[in-house]
Amino acid sequence: MRFAGVLCQFDSGLDLPDRDELEAIGDRGSLFLSDPWHGWVAPRIEVRTDSGTEEIRLEPTDPYQLELENLSDAILGEAEPLIGRAETIAQARVLEALHASAQQGGPVKLG
Repeated sequence: MRFAGVLCQFDSGLDLPDRDELEAIGDRGSLFLSDPWHGWVAPRIEVRTDSGTEEIRLEPTDPYQLELENLSDAILGEAEPLIGRAETIAQARVLEALHASAQQGGPVKLG
């Protein structure tokens, strides 16, 4: 995937080896999160650069509970949704383009 000149590559699937991790790699280093989705263990972010690794520890939270609390607050008019309508539609368009790219075997443009 390419966004504004930035190349993105990812893998996802049910037949892959068991991995629950996220890694974002840039030209000055990478960010690594082990299992950022479930909240079962205290999350930590590893900032990896040529000069070493910095670890940022976070408090464990239940991401699903946080999502429901935000939805409830938005319904009650007490907060804005963390993921708004425009971003949700953009995500759907990206997923649609990924599917089309896989079917066609090449890049597609978002329309």
